[in-house]
Amino acid sequence: MKRFAALLVLVFIVALSRADSPLTSTFFANAYSENHLMTELLYLPADVLQRRAELKEKHLQFFDDKSVGLDEKIALLNACGFGESSNLGIFKQHLLNKYGLQNADVDSLLMPPEYPGEEFPQRGKEMHYHDLVLLSYTQAMHDYFNPSLAVKCAYRAAFTHPESEAANYVLGLILAQIYFEVDWCMLYTVMQSAKEGADYSTDRLKPEAIGYIFSYIDLYKAECNKGLLSTADSLPEENKYTADYWQQHPVYQRPESRPTYEKGENVDLVLINKPDDPNGYINRWISYDEMSDGTQMVITVANNGNVVSIETNLQIEIRAWDDSDLVTSRLVQEMIPAIAPGESKDIVVIIPYYWIYDPDADFIIRLDYDDIIEEKTERNNSAEFHELG
Repeated sequence: MKRFAALLVLVFIVALSRADSPLTSTFFANAYSENHLMTELLYLPADVLQRRAELKEKHLQFFDDKSVGLDEKIALLNACGFGESSNLGIFKQHLLNKYGLQNADVDSLLMPPEYPGEEFPQRGKEMHYHDLVLLSYTQAMHDYFNPSLAVKCAYRAAFTHPESEAANYVLGLILAQIYFEVDWCMLYTVMQSAKEGADYSTDRLKPEAIGYIFSYIDLYKAECNKGLLSTADSLPEENKYTADYWQQHPVYQRPESRPTYEKGENVDLVLINKPDDPNGYINRWISYDEMSDGTQMVITVANNGNVVSIETNLQIEIRAWDDSDLVTSRLVQEMIPAIAPGESKDIVVIIPYYWIYDPDADFIIRLDYDDIIEEKTERNNSAEFHELG
């Protein structure tokens, strides 16, 4: 917690954030998809969910269940999405009823700290740290342009419970949101502090959840010239996009054996992106990513089978010409989460510091490229794309 105390100094510099940011781009709820409450939220059609889902009484009961880990509770809030919604009011009212508080009591917890070391409100000290974390995360996801409103509760919970990994990660994400407009190296540093923090013994996040979070946070590590980089991070940039690299750093957990299905059950992953799109790909699902100075690709994958698929991955092979010979200049991989029958998922792939139209776009997308899932048909799993820059 001493690390976080030092990093709190810039909380008192007002900083605004935007939608492509630590709070809004770290979607880790998929790691908890076995929970039925989570599944209901994850598999809502995108046009209904719109990255926001309303808290129900069953969710509030889930939050109050002492047998449920805080990591699962924050994952449920993560599944609800970000942006203005009724969730903040719903959860505040829940706390008013639960603790016999007044509106002013809760509102005092959601004010920016006025100075370092400010005394935490007495009524807030009587609240369980789970509720402080959930309140801070709900506030931050509701109004991610003003993350400082969530700092007070998040810091109190993490400071009094340094053994809680979930509490420290929520504080880390809120501080990272503040640093987003101030210092990208500090954004990365504060999340590394959460990752490498105290000897956590409670509320441990699943490794997959941490992987989801850092698939975004790692975009900022290049901003730091020294200190927190691992051996893999120190590789030359071109070595990170080879078959050998991905074999040593897989993007998903391979099962020990392929799944088997009963008669009539099947999975059929389908690549929706088409190479013959008359309008081209650029500005539709390929775009320049300003944050990473690279390429963003949105790959849409559907499951036309009748059984939920397991996690697998997609691979993008980017081709180029070197002295008139065709060569592979990049191999990029990203995880495909479990997809319910009849549903589709948008997989966002970021290729930092690389513009795919250089000068032309020539690449192949392959789903389940190493054949983990036995599918109804394998013929719709790949497509080859060529477009002049």
